Amino acid sequence: YQLPPVKPYVGTTPLTKKLAVLPQDVDLEQLSKIDLYFPQGLYPSLGGKIKSFRHSQVILPHPSKRLDPSAPPKEKEEAVDVPEVDDAIEIELRDNEQ
Repeated sequence: YQLPPVKPYVGTTPLTKKLAVLPQDVDLEQLSKIDLYFPQGLYPSLGGKIKSFRHSQVILPHPSKRLDPSAPPKEKEEAVDVPEVDDAIEIELRDNEQ
C-alpha cells in the first residue's frame, strides 16, 4: 500500500496546539485551567493532580485545610424571664407593585 507515515497532530488553534503537547491523561473537564498552568509546564490531570508535561514530576494540589470537627464548649444555659403580653403585634406585608 505504501501509505505515508502518520504525522503527529499539531493543532490549528492556540488551545488545540496546547492540547497536542499534553499527555493523554489531561482532564478535559478542567480545560478552563489550561491557560493558567501551561506557561509553567503544568496541566490538570485525571484524579485531581497537577502534573508537569516537561518532567516526570507529579505536583500534588494545594493541601486542603483540615477543619476541627470538635465544637467549643457550650455556654452555660440560663433561664430567661419573658413576660406574657396580651396584645399581639400585627405585621402586614405589602407588595410594592401595587
